[in-house]
Amino acid sequence: MSKGALFLLLLMPAVFSQIVVTIKPATTEKPLYENEIASYIVSIKNMSSQPLNKVLIELECEGPLAIASGFEEKSSTLFSAGLIMPYEEKSFVASIKPLVFKGSKTKARLIAYYGIGTTKEGFVGRFIEIKKPPLEITTSLKSFGMDVGSTNKLIVNIRNVSGEPVNNIKLFIEVPEGFESSKQSYEVPVLDSGGAIKHLFEFRSINATEGRKTILLVVEFLDSSGKHRIERIVTVNVQKKFFTTLAFLGVLAILTITYLFLRSRSKKGSVKEKKIEEKKTAQVEKKEEMKTAIEEIEVKK
Repeated sequence: MSKGALFLLLLMPAVFSQIVVTIKPATTEKPLYENEIASYIVSIKNMSSQPLNKVLIELECEGPLAIASGFEEKSSTLFSAGLIMPYEEKSFVASIKPLVFKGSKTKARLIAYYGIGTTKEGFVGRFIEIKKPPLEITTSLKSFGMDVGSTNKLIVNIRNVSGEPVNNIKLFIEVPEGFESSKQSYEVPVLDSGGAIKHLFEFRSINATEGRKTILLVVEFLDSSGKHRIERIVTVNVQKKFFTTLAFLGVLAILTITYLFLRSRSKKGSVKEKKIEEKKTAQVEKKEEMKTAIEEIEVKK
């Protein structure tokens, strides 16, 4: 090993030790439910006597986990700490959301890569336990497509699949820009084990632009492990009324053509059967005439 390489190898731990990064939950450490929103604090501290500039942290998810940002779910995000003075500590808050997985429970990992500029100098990780929630939540839309200016409905069904009551259940939806919701929330004081509820949320597209839009269903509740907030994303396609009418006319045209085609085949079949029947009748009549002629000849003899 050259002297230069040995010097760099000895220098690396010192460089890395200048930055200390930690990841911890904003509240009490506990397993998270599917689609539950939880806040985690990422802290970075300059342990050296010199200021550090252009300090970056890249937060990544490993396993069934996402970083929730408004109506979006991302696998990674970047935080810029900028200039950190000697022994100064800066913190960022990230909203973490476990995703749907198979089985009753699993683990995911939240990883923070850190460094100066674009160079990653180290990382820290934290395992997060995920399990199935006590509430089984299913959603459906009255219509997956809607016109600008029209109204739609979100149907929410909730069933308590746990062995204990779930308290203080609150449902509400958050709509993107260009939409409005008529009723903001729906509350249930307690839902016993095996119990179920159903609720409809009505929302309207006032001046939303065309394309796929995200409606956010939020379910808050309290169980034996504490308070929880679950978010479910529902997508709806917004389009101009002209295109909706055009699509309807297209479907109607296809159905009409199909009906006429089947009817034509049915008529052809009927005509063919009629001709066969007439041919059989003619053959029978001809046989009868021949039989009569033969009998007449025998009588004359």
